[in-house]
Amino acid sequence: MKVSLAPRRSKFAQPGVVAASARVVSDVDQMAEQLEELFVRALPQARSAAQRSATRAMWLGGSSAVAATAGAWRARIEAMGAAMGLRIEIVEEPARYVRRVEASLGGAAPPVYLLVWQPMSWGAERLVDTFRRICLDGDVIVLNEATFPDALLEARLALIERGQAEPLVPAEHSRRAPSAGEERFYIKTGGSKTGDLLVEVADCGHDQWGGDTRRKAPRALMGVERLEGIRPELLFRCAKCSKNRWRARF
Repeated sequence: MKVSLAPRRSKFAQPGVVAASARVVSDVDQMAEQLEELFVRALPQARSAAQRSATRAMWLGGSSAVAATAGAWRARIEAMGAAMGLRIEIVEEPARYVRRVEASLGGAAPPVYLLVWQPMSWGAERLVDTFRRICLDGDVIVLNEATFPDALLEARLALIERGQAEPLVPAEHSRRAPSAGEERFYIKTGGSKTGDLLVEVADCGHDQWGGDTRRKAPRALMGVERLEGIRPELLFRCAKCSKNRWRARF
């Protein structure tokens, strides 16, 4: 939607609307594109406020040469992420900054997605391995398109497929809240910007839970909290199950 305001006679005068128009789309891809356009045109303060509450992600790939064919390519990546509820950090020529990026990956809140623009991220294999080791429920999205517009589209579709464009879903209020010390088990059925979509299941019986994985599995932690309405005190991941099976202690 676009709204045009009349010039104010003074800084204390109330703004007046002189024109308004709206474009309605029903396709998820088009919705995402429209949100990206709004983000690009928004005031810097509004963009900063939107990104402060977003989930962290990282894009590997690109260089100053990309600007020759796609001048605002970094802004387009940030806008695409914002439309999906993500704050995307862009690392150009990642092979030159391996140690610095590894330190960033091991920070207090590891990224939930690592988008690797394969044709423009030579030598990033070590960073991909580090991400997989640090973030147990993180997703690596490999982008194979050679040109930036196609790579951006590929990234957008991959994030939509993973549920990042889904609307926020409230917690199930009909569920009985966990009691102190209770343990519950879950497996992932999908993803969204507010955390993994989980269903409660029985204990697998493997007894291979390892240590507390809350810091390494932020999306699973958010998923449990959204489902139960309370954040677990501890979270464990079965090392033997083929699917991500979680054990939460409240």
